[in-house]
Amino acid sequence: MRKDYTRMFTALSGSQNYGLDTENSDVDTKSIFIPNFSTLLFTKKLLSETWILDNNEHIEAKDVREMGIQLLKQGLNFVEILFTPYVDINPKYEWFYSNLIAINEKIAHYDKQKTIASMASMVHQHCLAAFKTEGEVNFKKLATAYRVIEQMDKYIKDYSYSEVLDMRDHRNTFLSIKNGDMEYDDAYEFAKDMREKSRNTLINLDYYNHYRDESTAQAMFDIIETAFRKEYGVCESL
Repeated sequence: MRKDYTRMFTALSGSQNYGLDTENSDVDTKSIFIPNFSTLLFTKKLLSETWILDNNEHIEAKDVREMGIQLLKQGLNFVEILFTPYVDINPKYEWFYSNLIAINEKIAHYDKQKTIASMASMVHQHCLAAFKTEGEVNFKKLATAYRVIEQMDKYIKDYSYSEVLDMRDHRNTFLSIKNGDMEYDDAYEFAKDMREKSRNTLINLDYYNHYRDESTAQAMFDIIETAFRKEYGVCESL
């Protein structure tokens, strides 16, 4: 681990959060770090790296400021860290994590249009990637597209984000797709239908009434600012 940053918390990301993991699933995580004072002063680029372990498991490392930026981008694969039950917290930052989790639903719905657009784009991209090699199907990509389109449908219907992530009711179908229990032509038509649904979702977004919950964004960045003030002993009056 880096000595120019202090780890705040580490959260599990991926299939375990959706109830789709198997005994062969990797344990991938995202770790959030706060820089020490000299790093804050003299390093312009925010920490954003992926470390690959010997067993091929991934640790995605983010500066806490970059975390804030990523959360407001509303990507499902990042927002999920605010909802996983599998988290390891540095005791020094338990207050930080608690305050962040207290507004996790608000953060997850900060920009509903951006969230839906992100999910629709993920479906489209994974469907295309599933057929990148002519005559073959990448069933893992196809299964991911299926997982995201089902999560998108629940998000549009205003399910809580925990319910959006939970795919246990779709587990058998997901694993069947992932295991390749589908002929090529059927897989192609399945992907075509998902791409069409994702395209229609993007077309039907109300671009003229785009709402962002700026008060939630401010509340999140206030928590991050407080973390820096505590870290460096900066008083409010300064």
